[in-house]
Amino acid sequence: MTSSILAANNAPLLDVRDLHVDFVNGRTVTNAVRGVSFQLGREKLAIVGESGSGKSTVGRALMRLHPAKARITAERMHFDDIDLRNVSEAQMRTVRGKRISMIMQDPKYSLNPVVCVGDQIAEAWLTHHPGRKAEAKAKVLEMLDVVRIRQPERVYSLYPHEISGGQGQRIMIAMMLITDPELVIADEPTSALDVSVRLQVLGLLDDLVASRGLGLIFISHD
Repeated sequence: MTSSILAANNAPLLDVRDLHVDFVNGRTVTNAVRGVSFQLGREKLAIVGESGSGKSTVGRALMRLHPAKARITAERMHFDDIDLRNVSEAQMRTVRGKRISMIMQDPKYSLNPVVCVGDQIAEAWLTHHPGRKAEAKAKVLEMLDVVRIRQPERVYSLYPHEISGGQGQRIMIAMMLITDPELVIADEPTSALDVSVRLQVLGLLDDLVASRGLGLIFISHD
């Protein structure tokens, strides 16, 4: 993927310059991302390209989710005042999920099939607020209401196979937003949904970005 995406902003939340991601396997080097640059404030930015072009690779590089065989280089890769190129894994754990969240594209592969969806959302909050279980359920029910889940008390106790695809995607959005992140990376969040539900989820994301003042990177092949 070769691109230059610039979103002008006086104080960018995210500043990426000349990002390269290579995957090294012995003597074989695969260039997955070549020279991507962009700035993002509390606004929306789309990364669009065909399947296999490196879109998701950019998002995972920002989250530091690539395996050891990935080689990530950039002239600059700053989130707020944090240099994502050199931050330690311990420091990254305070950023990943808390300040930067990533919504995956298909909830049926991302949700644990043997844990009710409410407890999975609560776990995301408790990761950054340990020992505060009494507050967790109230936070989850509040977030389920925010993402327009009807009957949140009932849905809290359901398992992933008991919810629809649209509900599952809203559950994923709730899970990523319950920590009040500043930046959300949405990796093809509507690819597994039919057209009408897709429009509802896109409208929901749009409203949440506006109401919460988030930065949003939206990744899509469409």
